[in-house]
Amino acid sequence: MKLEKSLELKKRKLEMGMYDEITCDMPLVYKGIEYNKHTFQTKDMANMLLHYKISKNGILYELRTNYRSRTEEEKREYIQDYEESYGKPWSNLHFNFIPLKAEKQRKIRINLTGPIEFYDYNEQSAIPYYITFLANFEKGKVKTMKCHSFETYPERVKDIKKDKLKEEAKLTIHFKKIRKMDNLEAIKYAVDVFFIPIPKAKSLIEIIKNTLPKENYKLFNIIRNRFQTYK
Repeated sequence: MKLEKSLELKKRKLEMGMYDEITCDMPLVYKGIEYNKHTFQTKDMANMLLHYKISKNGILYELRTNYRSRTEEEKREYIQDYEESYGKPWSNLHFNFIPLKAEKQRKIRINLTGPIEFYDYNEQSAIPYYITFLANFEKGKVKTMKCHSFETYPERVKDIKKDKLKEEAKLTIHFKKIRKMDNLEAIKYAVDVFFIPIPKAKSLIEIIKNTLPKENYKLFNIIRNRFQTYK
């Protein structure tokens, strides 16, 4: 019970309120396992959904992206992408707002002196775990870095398996529908069900068109696995 309560508090820390994201190119190793590919969260910075990076030589940067209004041609391309991907006219949308276009990302050095704790909870591993690292900075450069805490939650394995079974049961319903569709209908259905972003949907359709599996449910599964983070 105590472990479950501890886990819930940590998950709430991850999910609730504002935070910032941080990645690290310095070695992040605990018990022989590297964690450099993780995107961590931290509540020790601005808490405005900003993105920070620790470089290989320990320098702290904010990764900032500039945005600009789209040109008329880019707006037309965006609308065309939507209509081709979803098979629905743009004019039918209640909120047909065209987002700004991201330009090249730039790095801004942060001259911080003090500690930053960053953390991650991972349910995709064989045994779920919660890990935190603590970096101490002096004038924007790491002085010390260490794993601050690491906890595993083997009791969660059964619950995760149950969740997967429920997900598979839902997918069975989708498979039954999709087997009756032709390939392009199957793609559009998958886009709608899993809400794949428009640019991703278009590129996926173009890729899959040239290598269509014989059975539609396989196509559906490819889409699901490739873009499951966008559900």
